[in-house]
Amino acid sequence: MALQFILSDVSVDKKTQVIHRLLEIKAQDPEAMIYYIVPEHLKFDMEAFLLETIQAYRGSQQASMIDIQVASFSRLAWFLGAKTNEEKQRISEVGMRMLIRQVLEEKADELTIYRGQMEHMGFIDKLMQLFNELYEGNIDAASLEESLQASQQAKPAQQDFSEQMRLDELTLLYDAFLLALERYDVENFELFEQLIDTVERSQFKQKHYIVIDHHYYFNAQQYRLLMSFVRQFEEVWLLLPLSHQEAQATSWQPLIDLPRSTYQQIHQLFAYEGLPIKPDWDIHQALHPYQPDVLAVGQLLRRLLNQTEAVAASGLQSSRHELWQVATMQDELRRVSNQIHHLVTEKGYRYQDILVLARDMDAYGMIVEPYFAMNEIPYFFDNVREMVDHPLVCWIEAVFHLKQYRWRYKDMMAVLRSELFQAPTLLTELEEHPQEIDHQIDIFENLILAYDYTGYRMTDLNFKWHLDKGEAAYITQQGETTSLSLEELADRYRRHLLLHLKEPLDSFQAKWTGREASLWFYQLLERNHIPEKLEALRDEAIAAGDIAKSREHEQAWNTLMQILDEFDTLCHDAPVSFQTFAELLLTGLQGATFHIIPPTLDQVTFTSVESPQVKPYKVVFLLGAHEFALPKHYQDQSLLSDANWETIAANLLPHQYLLSQSIQQNKQERLFLYQVFLQATEYIYISYPSRVGEQTVRVAPDIQRLLQVCDFPVYTFTSHRLHDGVKHSSDLGHYPSAISPVLADVRWSFQALEPVAGETVALLRLMLQTSRKMTTQGRPFGELLAGIFHFNELPERIQAETARALFGENIYASVSKIEQFYEDPYSHFLIYGLRLKERETYQIDYATTGDFFHEFLDRYIQALIHKEPAENKLLVDQQVFQQVSQALSESADFQRFQSQARRELLKERLEEQLFHMLNATHEQFGHTDIKPLYTEAVFGLGAKELKAKVLPLQSGGKLYLSGKIDRIDGVQVADESYIQVIDYKSSSKNFQPIDAYYGLDLQVLMYLSVALANYPQSQPLGAFYQGITQGFVRAKDTDLSVLQTHANQNLVQGKQYALQGFVTVDEANLQAIDSSLQEGKASDLYPVQLKKDGVYSKNSKYYDQEALQILLKYGEMLIQEAGDAIQAGHIAMRPFYENQYTRSLQQPYRVITGFDGTEHYQAYRHKTINSQEVIEQMAARLKEKGLDDDSTD
Repeated sequence: MALQFILSDVSVDKKTQVIHRLLEIKAQDPEAMIYYIVPEHLKFDMEAFLLETIQAYRGSQQASMIDIQVASFSRLAWFLGAKTNEEKQRISEVGMRMLIRQVLEEKADELTIYRGQMEHMGFIDKLMQLFNELYEGNIDAASLEESLQASQQAKPAQQDFSEQMRLDELTLLYDAFLLALERYDVENFELFEQLIDTVERSQFKQKHYIVIDHHYYFNAQQYRLLMSFVRQFEEVWLLLPLSHQEAQATSWQPLIDLPRSTYQQIHQLFAYEGLPIKPDWDIHQALHPYQPDVLAVGQLLRRLLNQTEAVAASGLQSSRHELWQVATMQDELRRVSNQIHHLVTEKGYRYQDILVLARDMDAYGMIVEPYFAMNEIPYFFDNVREMVDHPLVCWIEAVFHLKQYRWRYKDMMAVLRSELFQAPTLLTELEEHPQEIDHQIDIFENLILAYDYTGYRMTDLNFKWHLDKGEAAYITQQGETTSLSLEELADRYRRHLLLHLKEPLDSFQAKWTGREASLWFYQLLERNHIPEKLEALRDEAIAAGDIAKSREHEQAWNTLMQILDEFDTLCHDAPVSFQTFAELLLTGLQGATFHIIPPTLDQVTFTSVESPQVKPYKVVFLLGAHEFALPKHYQDQSLLSDANWETIAANLLPHQYLLSQSIQQNKQERLFLYQVFLQATEYIYISYPSRVGEQTVRVAPDIQRLLQVCDFPVYTFTSHRLHDGVKHSSDLGHYPSAISPVLADVRWSFQALEPVAGETVALLRLMLQTSRKMTTQGRPFGELLAGIFHFNELPERIQAETARALFGENIYASVSKIEQFYEDPYSHFLIYGLRLKERETYQIDYATTGDFFHEFLDRYIQALIHKEPAENKLLVDQQVFQQVSQALSESADFQRFQSQARRELLKERLEEQLFHMLNATHEQFGHTDIKPLYTEAVFGLGAKELKAKVLPLQSGGKLYLSGKIDRIDGVQVADESYIQVIDYKSSSKNFQPIDAYYGLDLQVLMYLSVALANYPQSQPLGAFYQGITQGFVRAKDTDLSVLQTHANQNLVQGKQYALQGFVTVDEANLQAIDSSLQEGKASDLYPVQLKKDGVYSKNSKYYDQEALQILLKYGEMLIQEAGDAIQAGHIAMRPFYENQYTRSLQQPYRVITGFDGTEHYQAYRHKTINSQEVIEQMAARLKEKGLDDDSTD
């Protein structure tokens, strides 16, 4: 009865020798009970290795009958018949989180520092980790309190009352947690206590032997269990990865620091307890079947990591190691997949011979599947996956949030989009089309977004929904018109959600007990057919052959039922609020994980570098071997600081032992790397991406140091060319994995104007032949190959027949649509041809504020026009202003301004801007007798206010120009009447003749042309843009006094609201109209200035009648040409370089256009015309088209 250490290097095959010793014992004493203890996740592999070793030892298949039990500590408790207290309740680790959450609820009133952390899952996890470490260290609440008080008393001068309060709260919570544990038998806590009690009380009839492997450090409970084994068992062996000499050494050796600390700690403890330890069994032979280079590099790395001596360059050259630097993680996985394919198909390896190791398993786990699937590689991904993203958990979370956050949009959509959503039956004939449900939900979602049907607007049936075109028929996904209207569809979905979710959610009563809450929740699941839907998902997965997915659905349901049972255990008769119930249930579900399905016989194993292996593999791939992964630096995330840990450890009794998780983890880092280099017997491939996220990384420092003392191939795979530099077996794999690199190579040659390499041409022929033989391939390889030569070519045109089908034989267009065409024909095609647009949302954007401005000014000016003619000027009438404001508040078109207090404030600010604008305009127009003649004057097909402008097209059709002139003003001077057109703009805008030349600024030109056609007896005064919103005024110190009077304030503001455009009357006539225009001064209203001799200055915006006629005719010509080009199918993407806000260059359209400024720079147009030559060039083009006055005559 004694403990013996079995010591050896990682390279030594000590397991085989240990098993041989166990077989000798079994031969001498067939009744002996032998246990081989390993971590839970190694049990399957260890059993397979044990069977294999025994078969080799006996040379017989009867080895399976040998009674040597491979077990974890928890499984050992079952073997030994550890008894539990049946009166206590058992809860799982998931239930543990719920228990801690309940403790926090109970002690909430006594918490100050941690009161705000109660709602965070991360805090609960940290508490669970801390309590686990304290409990396993045999530290009770009293010991913890004494240790922490001693720490504070030792430094009274530095006493921090908030720190003391924090520690007191942790002690309070730990004490409450221990009290809660007295009511429950928590399997992760009392397991070792039960096992210790069983071992010490048992009177074993047979001799018991136990081997403990892959356990390099222990907590206090495990040390006690180890001592119990020694007292009761015949032999106890503990395997550690170090030699006897290293275990006895006193020098610092970081590689074996952790196992050596365990070795020394056990010796001290056993000496204190008077327990025997046999001399070490130091094994040096036999080694695993390593290739010489693999073993030599491993031994060299050991010397480097131990840092006991300076290691000089060895001259060692290994052909069994390779280091790859790749561009991305995706490229890394592609090459690993190709190399595995090469090893299996060309070198004769089996998949089970290959081990893939990574540090960040979560990152690789998200992208490994498609790359391994390309080469048809079966693999076992050894990583626990959380249930947090399972449809059941997401559905429950969304339903709870509906009640907690008053039916938010994202929560409603999470329910509707869930795979578990049971949609209402709208029409019997639609039940045969499952895609129809998604189509209906799309429409319903669009309505929710467009009208903000959330909160009470969704749940209160007294709030009636008014949908634009709600009476329109619902059209199915297949394009079939139904008898159902959109309004009926929306109403049925609304009532369905309220019936199945709102009613049961509202029925939850605040004074319910845990049992009543559990029953209510299960009824909620049944009411929404969740069990049936989950069962259907499971059956679908089975039918598709996805057994793993089907088991996940089963595990999710079983876990939920277990959590409900544990909730009932914890809160059976206690009153539970909805908030507490939801948080406890979600806490348990979000912390749950899926079970790992054991691998099949021939699979690649993909696991963490931290995961120990029973024996080496033939080939190992180490992924992500960069400086931030190897070594990984663990930060202490505990709720106790390093100083707190040291204080507690200094006051511990012999039976107490405390481990700092981060310290133990950091000690293992070098050992992990060393083990990796000896996990392979034949080949080791090391790789790392040069960029991780946005950060550039280098190879791990220890690997870089290794390269300085030995030599093995280093490859840098950053080029996209297949035959650029050294060829490698990872370049190509199975057909699907070769498609992308081969096409990329051909594309590169095409862009570089170089011939395709001969080897690539041979590959292309082979892949074309392979593609023709494949029946499951999506797009044929020939199509893919042809596509790379034009996949990013910009569009030019569509068939004229297609264009006319899209836009019609007759074109009905506004001036802004024509401007859009000239800005970029492709943007025009996307917006008005394909009619692509983002979904309408219930928000206040530039379009909404623009509509508000226009509607307000229209109503306001209309009200002024209906007054007495003498008052028919742009007056500031407070009464009319308030009447218009009230009318718009009641208008359904602007109800969104009333939906929130913030939006009401925004409306007030918009009206304030309008009031300032009207004040300033009133001051401006005080110098004139101009009066509004028309506001929001509509022209075009069907318009009653103004005559339409109709232009013939080459196709035989017509272009009907339509629009809305914001305001037409008129003034009478002597015997002559004048008119001007005003277009309101939310921001500053000026008329640019250069833009008019390119068709980008035709609006005021066409508005003036339409106005003149409808007022033939009037002369043109000008065409103008008028800004509505007020910007900042740049003021100098000498100008501040100007703002002292109200009149001057309006004058300063008036400069911001001045008309921007051009006038078309000469100096004398304009002076007669505008009294503010004086010699040597600028007009307060118009964009002109007189010199001292009474002539317009050079910067004045004035066009005489000849220039005006050129402008108007040129604009009309451009509109006609645009109509012809649209019908001819011209959709070329030709944005102007100066206009970076072209639709096709912006999201979301850029995703469609694929425009790349570096590759498509030639597509940009540039405004090259000189501003002094614009009118002359317009006249020249008119003459060329035969549209000048001479041609007309």
